[in-house]
Amino acid sequence: MIDYPHFCQIKHLHEHQGLNASQIAQTVSLDRRTVAYWLTQEHFHPRKPRPHASKLDPFKPAIVHLLERYPYSAAQVFQRLREHGFDGSYGLVKAYVRTVRPSGSLRWQGVVRGGTPSLTRVLGREDPVTQLRCQAA
Repeated sequence: MIDYPHFCQIKHLHEHQGLNASQIAQTVSLDRRTVAYWLTQEHFHPRKPRPHASKLDPFKPAIVHLLERYPYSAAQVFQRLREHGFDGSYGLVKAYVRTVRPSGSLRWQGVVRGGTPSLTRVLGREDPVTQLRCQAA
């Protein structure tokens, strides 16, 4: 499979310089049959990616259920999945948690809403960043 710049180069060499498929193949270091195929095509069409199963697929309903019950962090979700036999990466879990969790709902914001004292009260001083984040929740 070739990319769009190669397709354009093949078309240009054929239409503007009059080269045949074998000559173009030598110039661009591709097989003659590949060049011949792309010369017959009107437009470039990239190969469609084949869908493949993710290691996370069997665990996705459990992740959604966990996040509905409590706003766990991705690390906590990952740890629970490991306990149930998940052997994928943390990055995979983290990316999925970001897509499932509603935007703007961070773990500590949920705790602040739940009645736990805010950071400003615990620390005994006003922190404008914390105040803004707590108000946004």
